[in-house]
Amino acid sequence: MVVKFFLSFLIFFGWAVMIHCQTITFRVTNPKIGTGGGIDSLEFNVEVKSTVAHYADALQANFYYTIAAFGHYSSPPIGAVSLYGTGITGTGKYQLTATLQSDHINVSAAATHVFLPGDNLATYYELVGTSWTTLFKVRVKIFDNMVTSGIYFYPTFMTQPKNQLYVDPTLGQGQKWGSVSLDETKSLQTLYLGRVFCGTYGWSQVGGTVNWSASSINTSVWDTTTVPASITGTNCLVNNLRIHPYARLKIAPGGELKVSTGGITEITEPFGLWIVSDVTGTGAFMDDGETSITYNGSASIRIQRWVGQNNWHIIGFPIHTVMPQATFLNTYLKWYDESRAVPIAERIKKYRYVINPLPAADSAIVTQDLRGWFHWASSSLTPTYNTVNFNASSGNHLVSGSQTRTLTRTISTDGIYDGWNMVANMYPCPLDWRAVSGWTKTNIDPTIYFWSQPLDIGSGNYASYNGSTQVSTNGGTQYIPSLQGFFVHVTDPQTSGTLGMDNNVKVFSSQAFWKEQITYTDLLDLVAESNGSKDETKVWFNSSATVNFDPEYDNYKLFGDDGIPQFYSLLADNNYAAVNTLPWGGLNTVIPMGFILKADTTVTITASNMESFKSGTRIYLEDIKDGGSMHELTVNPIYTFTASPNDDHDRFVLHFYNPSFGIEDKSFTGMQIYSFEDYVYVMNLVTGTTKGTCVIFDLLGRKVFEANLRDMNLNKFLPGVNEGYYMVRVVTPENLYSQKVYLK
Repeated sequence: MVVKFFLSFLIFFGWAVMIHCQTITFRVTNPKIGTGGGIDSLEFNVEVKSTVAHYADALQANFYYTIAAFGHYSSPPIGAVSLYGTGITGTGKYQLTATLQSDHINVSAAATHVFLPGDNLATYYELVGTSWTTLFKVRVKIFDNMVTSGIYFYPTFMTQPKNQLYVDPTLGQGQKWGSVSLDETKSLQTLYLGRVFCGTYGWSQVGGTVNWSASSINTSVWDTTTVPASITGTNCLVNNLRIHPYARLKIAPGGELKVSTGGITEITEPFGLWIVSDVTGTGAFMDDGETSITYNGSASIRIQRWVGQNNWHIIGFPIHTVMPQATFLNTYLKWYDESRAVPIAERIKKYRYVINPLPAADSAIVTQDLRGWFHWASSSLTPTYNTVNFNASSGNHLVSGSQTRTLTRTISTDGIYDGWNMVANMYPCPLDWRAVSGWTKTNIDPTIYFWSQPLDIGSGNYASYNGSTQVSTNGGTQYIPSLQGFFVHVTDPQTSGTLGMDNNVKVFSSQAFWKEQITYTDLLDLVAESNGSKDETKVWFNSSATVNFDPEYDNYKLFGDDGIPQFYSLLADNNYAAVNTLPWGGLNTVIPMGFILKADTTVTITASNMESFKSGTRIYLEDIKDGGSMHELTVNPIYTFTASPNDDHDRFVLHFYNPSFGIEDKSFTGMQIYSFEDYVYVMNLVTGTTKGTCVIFDLLGRKVFEANLRDMNLNKFLPGVNEGYYMVRVVTPENLYSQKVYLK
């Protein structure tokens, strides 16, 4: 299915050099796809060199092409091929002509001067040297940009005075012959006609735009090892990708490239595909499975993961086989062995070092899909180490397709279950934790937990994202970055869990901006901040939840480094929660809060999203250390205090007044009485001065406590009585209020 596309050039030599003593070699370079005269076209240069320098009078060669790509010779459109003088033929000394024939296109390039004995050759002719020189530029009109060009050179004959030599017609296509040869490494035969990159022209495509998201095409990368092609745009899509010899394609940080379902990727160069990572981000690449990538010869893919220095990162490995320990020379690499039974207070011992430049490691790097690895590079040991470099090849494929791992929940030596498994995204692109298909999540909580350690702080903390409620803390999202490790938790201690994924969970992170923002009602957001580091915790009232830990609604609190504030809820079942989801407890709901910061410093707690509560809701933050002071967040959302390493962790209590509860009950006007632990609280629900007396009786009617109300909205009293039920009576100048309470 090829038709001869015949370019005629006569080759004469101004020097008296026998033709059999020299070889003429042709090649094509700098392919460019664009529009010419309103018709899509492929443009490229033809270059030539000789083993012996000589002056040229005229040249001859021919090439073939795919009929579907450029049309049939029997009905070629006018202007199907154009020649442009450049290089040797661009000096005005030669005339280029092209005529349409019945079975080929005849083109000639002849010197305008007829050679005469004694002529100064340099005046009338150009020198064909021993290095590559451009001969002319060709433009061919494209009929179908979804196929390959099929263009390749095939020498036919050469002439010179007194000596004519012809190519043996029995020679196969593309064979080299005596005086004329072909640089086959620069053939256009397998060049896709959709979009092309070369070092001279950069990216080009039909239609003149570089917005790859507009359509999917077949794409070639050409002649770019010195100036690698670079994908910087987002959501770029191709049907097929071919990276030719001597070519390299970089996906820059933030760049995104996907090969369509059913598409292939062919690489013929070491590091032919290079997924770049730096401090600003990581490039993203999606393929259609491991068998969709062809590695020709020593071709490979380089995948980078930025780690910086003096920071812990949880990373994944994008290749299957065991990584050589030399890759992590003088760095720290460890994994979390959930099945290792140790006291729960000594959970740090579950980490097993694989690479440790100080004490000896206690295990080796093993092959296990979806395993996450904690990695640390020390500036003192590896001052130039910033990225981990992975190389995929024909013997060690880039991870793609279905991946599965069995998860465990082991009981510790002191009888407490763990269930935390450190896993990782092994794909060189982000994942969507809420993808509608592609995930296998058996007996695991819907929340994922990320470790984040900013470079400018030096201390790390955990972020969380609940895939069921979509409530997050510390910036956690449903999108798991390329080669990012994270923690998941096994729900049922009696059964192992399973985490599996396939290509359907892959996503480009730029798509996150297309998602609609969720609005929550009755959700309080609290951020504790000190010296540039912070921790976030949330309290959400939802009637479907309970006061205990509910995997579908709550996010566990995982504790970060000592130098970062740790703020969290204490649940009824003694769990700690970064997100505490619970039902309203009545007119008043009280939630104990934990706070840890092992430093003497000033801390600011800021409340937000209080507009999500109904009008009239009151929210107080009680600071037990500060004499039980009450700070009404609904009046002033900022509370500043001084922390100390020796502070009681159970320092704060949140109080919520729900104006919608018992709205028809007139007794809920004026003063509201309730208890928490061994304290009695009296809240003034009306404006004005708080005056009166609080008296507490046991169930036999004996007075066990009495105190005056202070002029503040929320009074707190510690009766100091035995655990049990009591009757509290508040007497004001206007009214009498009574409430039965339980004190611990």
